[in-house]
Amino acid sequence: MSITHPYPGQALTTIEKVQAVLVHDLDGRITDVNQRYLDICGYRREELVGQPLMMLNEDQDTDRIAPVDFMSALCRGAAQKTEAVHVAKNGDNYWVYETHVPVMSSDGQLEQVIIFALDQTKMNLRAKEHLALQDAVSRSQAVIEMKPNGEIISANENFLKTFGYTAAEIKGRHHSIFCEPTYANSMEYRQFWTDLENGYFHAGEFHRLAKGGRDVWIVASYNPVIDKCGNVLRVVKYAADVTVRKRALLEKAESRQQAVSRSQAVIEFKATGEIISANENFLTALDYTLPEIVGRHHSMFCDPAYTQTSEYRQFWQELEGALSDRRISPRGQRWPRSLDCRKLQPCPRRSGQCLERDQIRNRCHAAQARGQRTDCRPRQVGPWRSHSPHQRRDQRGIRIGPRKLQPDAQILHRDG
Repeated sequence: MSITHPYPGQALTTIEKVQAVLVHDLDGRITDVNQRYLDICGYRREELVGQPLMMLNEDQDTDRIAPVDFMSALCRGAAQKTEAVHVAKNGDNYWVYETHVPVMSSDGQLEQVIIFALDQTKMNLRAKEHLALQDAVSRSQAVIEMKPNGEIISANENFLKTFGYTAAEIKGRHHSIFCEPTYANSMEYRQFWTDLENGYFHAGEFHRLAKGGRDVWIVASYNPVIDKCGNVLRVVKYAADVTVRKRALLEKAESRQQAVSRSQAVIEFKATGEIISANENFLTALDYTLPEIVGRHHSMFCDPAYTQTSEYRQFWQELEGALSDRRISPRGQRWPRSLDCRKLQPCPRRSGQCLERDQIRNRCHAAQARGQRTDCRPRQVGPWRSHSPHQRRDQRGIRIGPRKLQPDAQILHRDG
């Protein structure tokens, strides 16, 4: 549209109060400019008026209004919009969003062009800084962007290299392709994405699967991107690959576990007390074979009278609660403070007499299998001794109480 206002001077004056304005003729020379535009470019009025428009161009060898289709549209009376970068008096760039409005004569000929400009400099500088920051992060981190429902939008080269995929192989698919099927179908995983959709971030160490099922461990944060209205637009995940370190810890833990198993009686339970496995030392001491105990409850080793006590039931309830309560810490859970391993009084099958060892290991199977740290360290143990369920004495006959685990001992689980 061209200006056909009955009082064009009055209309222009009104617009100039709120917007930067520059006027040029058909030869491309500046004929007028208001103070708002001068404030943007840093020139004085007398320095611009009469000068060619190209002096504001970043590349002064290029005619600013050269495009034929652009000028043809103006000659037809059609306004044109464009984003442009120009050079201020001090040599700095400034960005403006321009609307070129043709001024037509009474016989329909183009006489001059009025440019209404909106300063975009601060916004563009912020955008460039943001992109530079993203590039810096992307060079050192594995980054993936997802919709709030878990659908993958994009991933950077570091992420694709870590997980062995191409961008085309993961775009549009769900994040669950990086997870074990049992975990991906669990209530915990569904809650994980519900939290992200509601704007809550997740951070920690996570186990994931690369292409082909290869194990990958990452330290990562899942960050919801929220707009001014509180809506989650997308989820951005920043991750660092710690697989090499994790494997080294696993190998070290496995070696330590083998060393412990050679010198101590070790048995592993589920949190409910169901037996998972036991080593040869334990089986020899209690005169069982492994098939005879796997799947049965720990109570088979105890005095029947003791297994009926509230103290015994409370022990397993507290241990099971420590594994199931995931609110204690993002990485793992504590053992109950009152946990006393030495009240697990094993009974050899033939003697029928309850015995106790200075140390019985009740380990979390998941923690042992993945080499995650607990604060129950191997200690030298004494011989098996006959004792009353409620009283124990050392080799000198002195009555002693039970040793307790440190309150900060932890069972660690594999994070989501």
